[in-house]
Amino acid sequence: MTPQKIIPIVLAPQEWRYGLYFRPAGIGAVPNGFSRVDEAKGPEASHARHGIIVYNRPLSYDEIKGYELIPFLNKEDFAELVGKVSEKLSKYARGYAEMALTDPSCFQGSVVDTIQKCAGYRVYVGDYDLFGTAVLNSLKKKISAENAMVD
Repeated sequence: MTPQKIIPIVLAPQEWRYGLYFRPAGIGAVPNGFSRVDEAKGPEASHARHGIIVYNRPLSYDEIKGYELIPFLNKEDFAELVGKVSEKLSKYARGYAEMALTDPSCFQGSVVDTIQKCAGYRVYVGDYDLFGTAVLNSLKKKISAENAMVD
């Protein structure tokens, strides 16, 4: 029997990205320890006029608020925030589901407002239509569960 060669798995370090909306990166303008600043392109530029600062650790609430940074959500944070927004809107789930059909822009505005209330600061979720659809689907599941309990 020949010994098998063990190939180590090298994981890329996880990165957390934050939009620099109010000022460029500089001494005292951002928390210490960032790894780089990237140029914001496309829709990201709406939340990062001065670029995107990248860290190898998540910043604390106080760092985000104190330096007025805008977190760019990864998939896990996106899903978690969808849950929080859905929970916040769930008391009136039927009304929001109806609003999504009759006045989609008003529904989207309600979702965007609730994002900031849940996070405590502005965040960049990427595609806001996708985020709104995810919230609506979550609300529809709640409505279906309520209907099943009544039947």
